[in-house]
Amino acid sequence: MHPTRALAVAAAVAVALCAGTLSATPREPAAMAKTLAPSAQQLAQAAPEASRKLTGQAAMNALIGNTAVVTGPPGGKDVVWYFLPDGTVKGLENNSRNVQLATWKLDGEKLCFSSGGQKFGCFGIEVNGAGLILTNTDGKSASGTILKGNARNM
Repeated sequence: MHPTRALAVAAAVAVALCAGTLSATPREPAAMAKTLAPSAQQLAQAAPEASRKLTGQAAMNALIGNTAVVTGPPGGKDVVWYFLPDGTVKGLENNSRNVQLATWKLDGEKLCFSSGGQKFGCFGIEVNGAGLILTNTDGKSASGTILKGNARNM
């Protein structure tokens, strides 16, 4: 994938977080079936199993080797990220089959994404069981679910 495309996708997610249009707003069942929302089976296998609040490195440890699904409201962006231990993140948005590549890094307590050497977003990260909360620098949050392994086969 071209680094410019990865940067555009990541920037769109960062803008959606900043604008408050990326969250875990419930949808109608028919609409949910058309999104990247996790299936009932995937939710049953959600990772990690422990139900305690994790931040910073402990939260990243829960994400590494797993898939994060963050669902936006109608008209917003749905994103899926698979975090590899080598600092690579593979991503999909809005039911796309085109896997985007970027890098992730923990900067203090913040999860930062970059592509082509350009940083395009850092977020506070909190994991509680299989729940995920990402918070941008303006304090706006998006929620998601962590699924075990490469749940979307990226």
